[in-house]
Amino acid sequence: MFGKKQRHTLKRRVSEIETRAPSAAQSGRSRAAPRAILPRADRHSSFANCTVYYAGVSSLPGVIIDHSETGVRVRFRHRQALPERVRLVCPQLAIDRLARVVRRLDFDVGLRFID
Repeated sequence: MFGKKQRHTLKRRVSEIETRAPSAAQSGRSRAAPRAILPRADRHSSFANCTVYYAGVSSLPGVIIDHSETGVRVRFRHRQALPERVRLVCPQLAIDRLARVVRRLDFDVGLRFID
């Protein structure tokens, strides 16, 4: 019951799955479209105070941990729930741009610039 599966049992199950699923050539379309892998922009470490504005008048203070041409990583003092689109202002790095939240980790938020 809890032992290893026999090799022939696994091969049989895989062959059953392959025969049930139509191939991409038979269906006339590919199963998954390949995503273009774009090179990442060079990141620069920084420690600059910033303010994230959302919902018109609400704002949160944060610190930019690193930045690039395409986005920034912002660290907050507490875990924050942000909407998808925000405005980032950092006078020290001359940033005042609209951004989209692309990554949320504990106290860090990854923002990709929209404009």
